[in-house]
Amino acid sequence: MVPMAVTMLFASPLVSRLGAAIGWKLPLVLACLIGLVGFVIYAGAHDSEWAMYVGSGVLGIGVGFAFAALANLVVSAVDPRQVGEATGINTIMRTIGGSLGAQIGASIVASKTVRGTPFPAESGYTTAFVMSAVALGVATLAALAGPGSLRKNAAASTGAAAPEPSGSPAR
Repeated sequence: MVPMAVTMLFASPLVSRLGAAIGWKLPLVLACLIGLVGFVIYAGAHDSEWAMYVGSGVLGIGVGFAFAALANLVVSAVDPRQVGEATGINTIMRTIGGSLGAQIGASIVASKTVRGTPFPAESGYTTAFVMSAVALGVATLAALAGPGSLRKNAAASTGAAAPEPSGSPAR
C-alpha cells in the first residue's frame, strides 16, 4: 500500500496543474487508463513482490488523477451555488463505489477456493484483477462519452469567452 500512497501524493498536484492547463476530461480518461494498467500488472505478474509494488504505484497514480479530476469536473459542471451539494454527492458516490467495488472484488476472490479449504485460490485474485481492469476500461469509455472535449478549446486558453457546455446553466 505504501507505493500507492506515495504515488497518489505526487500524482494529485501534477494532475491539478495538467487539468488547469488543458481541462479535466483528459486527466479523467488518463486516470482510468493508468488504473487499468495497474490492474493488468497485478493480474499478469502478481507472483512477485516487485510487480505488486509497481502495480500498486501505478494504481496510485490513477487514483490520484481520478480523485482530482472528478472533483474538478464536478465543480466546473455546476452553478457556483450548487458546488457544495455537487461535491457532497461526488463524495457519497465515490464512497458507495469504493464500498461496492471492494465487496465485489472480495466476493470474486472468495468464490474460488483451494480445493478442500476455505482459502482463496490464486485464480480468484487473478479474476478479480482482470475484472477490475475491465471495469476501468468501461469507465474509460464512459469518461470519453461524457460531455466536453479532451482539451480546452482555443478561445478558453486565450481568455475569450467560450461557449457554455451543453446542459450547463449560464453564469
